[in-house]
Amino acid sequence: SFARLEVPNNWACKMLDGVWVCVPQSGEGLHLATMTIAAKTAGPEETMAALKESLAKPRTIKGRGGLPKISQKLLLEELAIDQVPWIEAKHLSSEIEGFYSHYLATIFGGLSVMISITNDKEVDRSMTLVWDGIKKSIKLTAPAVQPLNSSQKPIPQIAVEPPVHQPVPGLSTPLKLTLAAILVALLIWAVTRFI
Repeated sequence: SFARLEVPNNWACKMLDGVWVCVPQSGEGLHLATMTIAAKTAGPEETMAALKESLAKPRTIKGRGGLPKISQKLLLEELAIDQVPWIEAKHLSSEIEGFYSHYLATIFGGLSVMISITNDKEVDRSMTLVWDGIKKSIKLTAPAVQPLNSSQKPIPQIAVEPPVHQPVPGLSTPLKLTLAAILVALLIWAVTRFI
């Protein structure tokens, strides 16, 4: 495997269509947050500059009542995690209206890698703490991947090892919504669009 990261003990992760999907099973974020981890073979047009440009653009989603909703970019920066360059972004309403989405993307060892958490506004402070802990735990090692030429299709990778659980203090919150299934479907769709 080429990627390793840690998630809180109360989160469960499952592989769905080549994407790791993690959700809180109790406490803060229950039914209000979803994380996805995806990787695929990077095409020749995929560069760090292209990832940054993609994450900088506002996205238009179908909002409440079926009306178009344009996301608001709140953060876009380059950073290094364990000596690997990443692009980090945060948007409001880029996946679901009224939800924040945190994104990390990189090109590493011939792969395009995307990690994201989408959460309700009400739990954003605690999910930002979870996100910061996950970022600190990321470790990548170069996989054996052949670069693609322009006629090849990207290949989804499942060489991401299952996220490891770590203790992360959390706060409890009343259950407001049951959106986990919708979040999973939307995030899988979104991750495949971004990378």
